[in-house]
Amino acid sequence: MIKKILFSVLADFSINLAAGWFGAVIIVPNFSGINWPYNILILTADVLAGIFSLVIAIELRKFGRY
Repeated sequence: MIKKILFSVLADFSINLAAGWFGAVIIVPNFSGINWPYNILILTADVLAGIFSLVIAIELRKFGRY
């Protein structure tokens, strides 16, 4: 029982982190004074971190079911 709750909480936390990373993709280009090549690098890293967080959330949800 506790294990299911723990996995559910961690999955929800990971989903919120992903939302933050995807939000950074929208906010960073508008408010940073970074040059364009570095901006693309940062945006790519933000998107990859968001996808990684979503994959972690999916896996935690799978573990939480059993």
